[in-house]
Amino acid sequence: MAKDDFDVLEEASEVVGKKEGKRVGGDVNPYRLGTNETKTTRISLELYELIRRIAFEEKRSMLDVTNQMLLEGLDSPMFSNYKKYFNN
Repeated sequence: MAKDDFDVLEEASEVVGKKEGKRVGGDVNPYRLGTNETKTTRISLELYELIRRIAFEEKRSMLDVTNQMLLEGLDSPMFSNYKKYFNN
């Protein structure tokens, strides 16, 4: 009787696991850019496109550009009294 595809895949995964001596995959997420936790927020499409353009032209991440914009905004007189709540 011929082996079906699932048997072949199972055998292949066992061979890979034995060769490596550990499970397939890593403990580190390759998509995580840094150690800081992030949250999503909603912004207008025009601001998103501007942040994206700045990040592309300066070869920086959108997160870095957004953080810098927000921190510089906290230095403005309108929001400076809220900077005391920021732990940096």
